Amino acid sequence: MDAVAGVENPVHLEVTGSSCVPPVDYVVVAEESGAVSGRALAAAAAVLERHPCVGIVFVCAEETAGGVQRGHRWLRDAAAHGPDAVGGRGAVVRRSTFNEAGPHRPGTRNGALSLWLRAAALGDVAHVAEPLPTASVVGLSRAHAPRVGEITELHERAHAFLELFGGFAPLRGHARLRSAAYRALARSARRRALVAAYEGDRVEASLCLHLAHDVTSWRRER
Repeated sequence: MDAVAGVENPVHLEVTGSSCVPPVDYVVVAEESGAVSGRALAAAAAVLERHPCVGIVFVCAEETAGGVQRGHRWLRDAAAHGPDAVGGRGAVVRRSTFNEAGPHRPGTRNGALSLWLRAAALGDVAHVAEPLPTASVVGLSRAHAPRVGEITELHERAHAFLELFGGFAPLRGHARLRSAAYRALARSARRRALVAAYEGDRVEASLCLHLAHDVTSWRRER
């Protein structure tokens, strides 16, 4: 079964296995049709079947550490390094997680990032790898182009977390997670400011420092 592009296209996969385990109902989120193969979908669905705590499975172009990662741990890592640290080709989201994480803004980077963060807030996270054939590397890079600049990515990431902690009910009261995420975001912005200053880009350095200041002020708000 091929992947389906867009977050509004549900896919239902009959997973073979124990007769007492119902098929997993899930939604595929990908930038374009065919970005995730049927083999990867089957692997992701098998993870969802084996681990009821997992709400989202990322399909990556590179090998990643196996196993299941706690959702809140993934959120801390995403705040520090960005959710695109590994070449992502799409994600398979459990239907119940997808519904609870709504509303969605399909077709935008911000919309996808918001969905990733909310899904991780609701459940655990896993990855399956689907290494690219050599002939597909160029095609995939075109499918994901253009990539945004680092300052743009930092701003998108910071405001996605601001929206997450400011308006997503399941995270109300998680003060330690909120504080850790904002600290990680501020450190990322300051590191980028140092690099930009070293490279002689005073405008980007200033923008990153302003972002770090904003994130710190968000952390201190109650």
